[in-house]
Amino acid sequence: MSTPLFFPIAAYVSRLSGSGYLSLRTWCEQAGIRCQATGPFAERPIRLRRGRVFSIVAEAAPSSRVEIEIPRGPSAQAAARLLIAALAYSLMDVVARQSIRGVAWARLSPGAGRPRTGRAKTNRERQRELRQRRLLGIMLQ
Repeated sequence: MSTPLFFPIAAYVSRLSGSGYLSLRTWCEQAGIRCQATGPFAERPIRLRRGRVFSIVAEAAPSSRVEIEIPRGPSAQAAARLLIAALAYSLMDVVARQSIRGVAWARLSPGAGRPRTGRAKTNRERQRELRQRRLLGIMLQ
């Protein structure tokens, strides 16, 4: 699993109520990573709901409650990983970003045009492929 490229924009409300909130530290443990912070920022209350759409609702304060709704389907660990990635890249939570930094599942998938070596194709390689496609097109006619 890799991290999605885009996350939904968070909706901010004045107050979130209800129960079932767990700390960011607990979500990190469920995701199988170590929380990279201590103190009140690691104890941020977060609730995960299973629903039909991917959405994020947060209180309008930096270290306040957050409610993330994800579609049904992923396992508990995959849901926890998606929750932490959403915190890191949608709400720009520094603790979540530091916690998933360097983890293999948090990397973005490579683009479609890149070779497996990780380097971009040279102009010579691109031109050779274009000529081969053109030649193949002429032969098929």
